[in-house]
Amino acid sequence: MESRRDASIAYYQTGSTAPTPPAHKRHASTARPHATAAATARLDATRTQVWTETKEHAAARAAHMASDLKNVTRKWEEGNKVLGHVQKTNVARPRALLTVGDATSARDVDQKMPFTSNMWVARRACDSGSQALLELLEVRALGHATPNTSERFGEVFSACREKLENVAKAIAHCDAHAFDLCDANVMFLLGAGPPPTIDASEPVEHSTKTAAVFSALMSLPKGVKLLARFARAMPATAAASPLLRAVLETPRALNDLYFVDHDEELHAALRADAFAARVPFKTLVALVDGLLAAPSLYELVQAGDDLAARPDAEPKLADEWKCMRE
Repeated sequence: MESRRDASIAYYQTGSTAPTPPAHKRHASTARPHATAAATARLDATRTQVWTETKEHAAARAAHMASDLKNVTRKWEEGNKVLGHVQKTNVARPRALLTVGDATSARDVDQKMPFTSNMWVARRACDSGSQALLELLEVRALGHATPNTSERFGEVFSACREKLENVAKAIAHCDAHAFDLCDANVMFLLGAGPPPTIDASEPVEHSTKTAAVFSALMSLPKGVKLLARFARAMPATAAASPLLRAVLETPRALNDLYFVDHDEELHAALRADAFAARVPFKTLVALVDGLLAAPSLYELVQAGDDLAARPDAEPKLADEWKCMRE
């Protein structure tokens, strides 16, 4: 024992390095980096976007397994004479416990239907708008992962255009602007082309419900964040819609309704060239007082100055803009 201890002391005093143990005797920690790298690679593979048929196959497989489990449970209950049955719940598919009609189905105009207040309007818009934006983000990621020379790139192109239309209907309740649906913009969103040319947009047709939805969204922090994402994803549709009017004219009586971080994110999206340069000149003239009172949106005032200085600008609107600026 003493000779072994003396040998160990002499070994460390000489400063020698420890010999490398054989591969079969190495500690498991030496192989851990390789295992971690492999696990990371598998995790990255699971994060890769998949095609629609893959999702449908996975959903059908899960439904088949759930049906088999339900049948086995029912047979076991019948064989063991079970008196009661507990219905299993699925958080992804909640049961409808209450059916509420649409507000337009009310016979009496003075009668206010439940779940039709601004808060519920904003909640429904947040739910449907967020779902539509996530679907658009998924298609964009799939487009970036698919070469534009692939045979399936056409499917991604059509799906991206369809998702853009869904985003416009879910958030703004209007049709998407032609600039957002043009081939150049779709190719840019899919990472297969340069940014499209920026030009002023013509107002799109929208109903009075659009402005009401925007005003309701301005009362919630997640609603303001949703509008910022909408302005970045579809700048032409957002610029041609009543979004800017809702941002400037929505009353906020209480200080706790001012969401600093989210408002800054929304104002940053409105200051971007993709949005500011596409706002119709008529809209800027109508909102010039609010723009001059909002220092964080001065880029929109500069966009109005540029449009007023253009030779093809309408003389009446240009003169009105210059008078208001002075």
